[in-house]
Amino acid sequence: MKDGFKIIDAHVHYAGIFLPKNKYKSIVEYMDDNGVDAAIVNTLNLKANLGDILRQDIGKVQAMANAPDFELFKDFRLAGQPDHAPVLDLVKRYPGRVIPFFWYNPNDPSDPGQENGLKQVASFLDHRGFKGVKIQPAMTPCTIEQLFPVAELLVSRGLPIYIHPNAGLFSAKKTEASEIATLAEKFPRLTIILGHAAYNMEFCIEAVIHLSKYPNVIAETSQSIPYGIITFVKVFGASRVVFGTDMPSATPFDIEYRKIALLDVPPKVKAMVLGENVQRLLNL
Repeated sequence: MKDGFKIIDAHVHYAGIFLPKNKYKSIVEYMDDNGVDAAIVNTLNLKANLGDILRQDIGKVQAMANAPDFELFKDFRLAGQPDHAPVLDLVKRYPGRVIPFFWYNPNDPSDPGQENGLKQVASFLDHRGFKGVKIQPAMTPCTIEQLFPVAELLVSRGLPIYIHPNAGLFSAKKTEASEIATLAEKFPRLTIILGHAAYNMEFCIEAVIHLSKYPNVIAETSQSIPYGIITFVKVFGASRVVFGTDMPSATPFDIEYRKIALLDVPPKVKAMVLGENVQRLLNL
């Protein structure tokens, strides 16, 4: 609890630069420090480190980046499905506090039909307590059509998909709100959590225009501009907005929390955004 609100963070990673330097402190202990009751916890691409990139010869990096087919996180995509062992360990150590999501790679060249990947997802959903799937198109570029198979799997289990929109990083094309609308229309029973829903003003406007009419699309607030958050609350409605931080890999908790705390909305609305909506969506 924080300020009288139950806090369920819809976007957390098991590690990151903003986790206190005490090596014995887990992400759940950091949640305790900040009054977070529970959180959707994802694995992490430890190779997605700007410092590692900048430590390389900058001339070579710039030359690679100018290539039309340059893919910054190609090694991650080619490695198949990400390692979820750290998340599984947290689930065992902190039952009820950690809500695990499976970070899915729909574009593994060794599994073009997605048969093996989908079997792994199904196993984690059915036998290991995972409550949804995360897609990160900047690191595993894919078409919206490549998400149809995992969408069908999730619909059959009544579980959501979380999509981290890509701004168009090198050869990974920009995630368009209109494409998310295609998914929402084709799978009306699929809950789509639109991550970083207002990561900039332009995407916020696109999302409002293309997605407001789809009740199965939920806006998640991490890394969002405050104007975008209040816009989603007003246009989507408070029941379709969930609080997330992307801590500790992208931000400290308090910055993201204050964006909600400072909104000029009734406490009932803040309570919905900060925890009640995720609790309802995941039947917690």
